[in-house]
Amino acid sequence: HSLSLSLTHTPAALQWMRGMHMHNVRGIVLACLYPTAALGFAIPPLPSFLPRPALRRLGRGVSWQRITAAMSRDEIPSFATGVTIGQGKQAARSLQDYGAAVIFVPQAQANLTIARDARKAGKLWLGSADSPLSPYSDILVRTVLARNRPEVNPEQELSGCFLAVDLPNERQTRAIVVAVKENLSMFAMLELAGKAASQAMGVAPASIALVDAGLGVGLATQMMEAGVAAILAACGPMPTEMQSGPTALAGVEALSIYSSSLDAPQLLRIQASAEGTNLCRYLTATPANALDNLGYRTWVHRLAKKEGWQVTELDEEKMRGVGCGAFLAVSQASEPGASMMRLVYQPPPTSKLSTSAPLVLVGKGITFDTGGVNVKGAGGMYGMKRDMSGSAAALATLVALTRLEYSRPVECWLAIADNSIGPKAYKPDDVVRAVDGTTIEIVHTDAEGRLVLADTLALASRKHAWRRREEVVPAEKGGGDSSSVNTDAAEWLLYPGESEPLVPALLIDYATLTGACIGALSKRYAGAFSNREEMCSRLIKAGKMSGERIWPFPMDPDFDSALKSSVADVLQCTVSSEADHILAAVFLKKFVNEDVPWIHIDLSPAAKPGGLAHVTTEETGFGVRVSLSLILDYWDEVAIKSSQVK
Repeated sequence: HSLSLSLTHTPAALQWMRGMHMHNVRGIVLACLYPTAALGFAIPPLPSFLPRPALRRLGRGVSWQRITAAMSRDEIPSFATGVTIGQGKQAARSLQDYGAAVIFVPQAQANLTIARDARKAGKLWLGSADSPLSPYSDILVRTVLARNRPEVNPEQELSGCFLAVDLPNERQTRAIVVAVKENLSMFAMLELAGKAASQAMGVAPASIALVDAGLGVGLATQMMEAGVAAILAACGPMPTEMQSGPTALAGVEALSIYSSSLDAPQLLRIQASAEGTNLCRYLTATPANALDNLGYRTWVHRLAKKEGWQVTELDEEKMRGVGCGAFLAVSQASEPGASMMRLVYQPPPTSKLSTSAPLVLVGKGITFDTGGVNVKGAGGMYGMKRDMSGSAAALATLVALTRLEYSRPVECWLAIADNSIGPKAYKPDDVVRAVDGTTIEIVHTDAEGRLVLADTLALASRKHAWRRREEVVPAEKGGGDSSSVNTDAAEWLLYPGESEPLVPALLIDYATLTGACIGALSKRYAGAFSNREEMCSRLIKAGKMSGERIWPFPMDPDFDSALKSSVADVLQCTVSSEADHILAAVFLKKFVNEDVPWIHIDLSPAAKPGGLAHVTTEETGFGVRVSLSLILDYWDEVAIKSSQVK
């Protein structure tokens, strides 16, 4: 056992444990777990996504069917990391309890060390005699001086540098010193914390300490939030079950915070956001043959049962009856399985807002996109398993709000389909009728996302229920069964006891909708659009505050002229694709109830090679953090007031 303790924090230990696993000596592997310290106030740990044995698995890979089984299991897992978060004990030598420690130092004080005033600097950022850093002051200062020799460059700044050293204790704690510059953006802090977390995770620690070494109150709050978010993202599970070689999943069990800047509610919000982001990343990375339409729907049903959400669903047969001709045009070439799902979260009965107008989230869930008749090339089609990122972001935001016991009702609408090629596929020049009666001339079959969203937005915003209550569209004109087209749609939207559907207080939709948005903003920013011009400044603020940056685009009335059709009410898109991200939003706006504040987020950063901010995987989980900022921090500025809801 003593030998195991000395090995568990070295790369050699991982190889040793893999070898033990190969020989099924699992008892010895379990004996390597070392107790960790996380004292003071503690938030109850959320359950991990995978069972403990699977999470700790370091041996041979398993067959690819594992991931399919994981998506269809009866008991839906949580995407929380299982990491216990608590306040670190303020005592000298307590860092010896951790496999790694990330130490955030103000840049000005770190620069003072470089200027050879090491003794004064040590007092400033290494803390008092009982500080956990004090036993290691000499080695930390020597490390800073060795890395940044003032005789070479006396004016050298340390901002953003990482100085890593193994501390002289039994665990050989890996200490990573990070110099933090004043006035950094939240994105820059997350990026900084993500790099530090990657270095900390490199020694496979069972426990990690985050140390505030003299940051000011405001800076400390943001930097420690970024640090916690980065560690939880690094611990998030990803679908690696198909790999045949060894896979080593993060095994962090405890995270201790040496700072008074974060309180329990703030930590709970960070955990909820991280769980949602991890869920979004996992779903987005899952192969399309494991997460097809039917598999996705089944998985969502089981998740809804686990979370206590109400579920209603329009499958293809019901959509034909209601008249969702735009959605069905996309799905008609595929095997049966497309669906429009509506999940409803009801707040605790004690909430004074439990009967208020709902927040509505809508997500594009194209499980795979071939482009249809206008088929994509090889480069464009690879990665199209991620075309359901919008639905993943909406679902993940709902999970985060559920964890926080959000005070208002929330609806989450998922437009689940795939865009396939076949004899029944829709074609350019076709004309289809949406659920609100609008006829659409098809121009390009690879612009399928705006079609499935058109019908979904019309129902979710109650545009259909309000505008077509007494209007019947005959079946021969694409309206389906005329005896049920209006009644079914209206009743489907009612809450118990309602006589009329309640107009949403705010509607946010998420979609990987256009390549034009990537061309305009790259994969670092998301594009944002709204039917309320005054909302643009709030969108920018929420993006900056959350570190998930978004930038609003115009939708002036003259853009409508580009979508005029000679044979239908509106063109789906244009042939030239000029400003397609703007025209896509202009198109979607036509299907949103004008009484509802609406935000459309074009998810350019849903997948970025090398990751983004604190997330190092290509699947970034973008959308959850900025959504929580909009909903929790800016609600009064972006939503309809209760007295204004009709």
